[in-house]
Amino acid sequence: MHTIHLKRFNMGVAVALTVILVVFTLPLTALAEVTAPVIPDTSLSSLSVSGYSISPEFSKDVTKYYVDIPTGTSSISVTAKASDSTATVTKSKTSGFYYGINVVTVTVTDQSGEYSTTYRLYVNRKDQLISTELSKDSTLKSITVDEDGLSPEFSKDVYQYELEVDTEVSKVITTATASHSKATVSVSGGERIPYGYSHIIILVTSQDKAHQTQYVITVYRPHPEGYKGYVTEYEAQLKAYEAQLKLEQEMNEYYNQKISELTEAFQQFIDEQNNTKTTYWRTVSFISFGVIGAIIIGYFVYSLFFSKGSAQKPRYKKQDS
Repeated sequence: MHTIHLKRFNMGVAVALTVILVVFTLPLTALAEVTAPVIPDTSLSSLSVSGYSISPEFSKDVTKYYVDIPTGTSSISVTAKASDSTATVTKSKTSGFYYGINVVTVTVTDQSGEYSTTYRLYVNRKDQLISTELSKDSTLKSITVDEDGLSPEFSKDVYQYELEVDTEVSKVITTATASHSKATVSVSGGERIPYGYSHIIILVTSQDKAHQTQYVITVYRPHPEGYKGYVTEYEAQLKAYEAQLKLEQEMNEYYNQKISELTEAFQQFIDEQNNTKTTYWRTVSFISFGVIGAIIIGYFVYSLFFSKGSAQKPRYKKQDS
């Protein structure tokens, strides 16, 4: 009986250890599968102009550069290399320059074609001092929208604004006026406002074409009741990522609870085994002492009655010769 209980005990320990191993491994596997959305690298690793120095010194995080070329120069050779070998580098024309500022753009596009970064090279052909005579002002004098609620109040030195519209509003008309009359203003966004967050971008280019300022209006349109869609593919990926993290957290809480319950059950099993063994040895001890007691009592009774009867047995008398 003792051997049977011991085998059951060992088997219970083995099962418990196996379950604990599996429970601890599953959250780690689930966590390893949770990955945030990957944004491809669309930066340049190098940018140079043959025979000329660009300013400032190249850095992949800087997207605006300046270079001076002498009178009569009509073209330059621009060399650009992407950080990611799978990305595509495209350049605008590098010839036919006129007096003053000429802009050469270098665009790096990832393999999928969804992400890109544009670097701008402002080439100053110094035939005339046009760049010092033209205005460098690239600020706005005013921003107006056809919906109430633009925040904060407009200032030419504030570049980020917020606007919340009603669910029924699907279009926002934005009007922007430059501080300098010769500066150019372009507005993109607002023609079709999706649910959630979107942006209206206002880009101001100075008269000398060497300075630009960007103003951004973040528009929030509440989702209608019961709507389950997402604004963009990235937001959908982000929502899925957050949902996966939440699921992983709930799984960890569930498994921690199960581990706690398993630990309690295992401890209860150990206690029961200990109590069973204690009861077993008590029973053996009781039986052993009972047998020993019975032997002693039996021996006492035997000695008391049978030994005394033998002592009273008549003896034979010795006859006289």
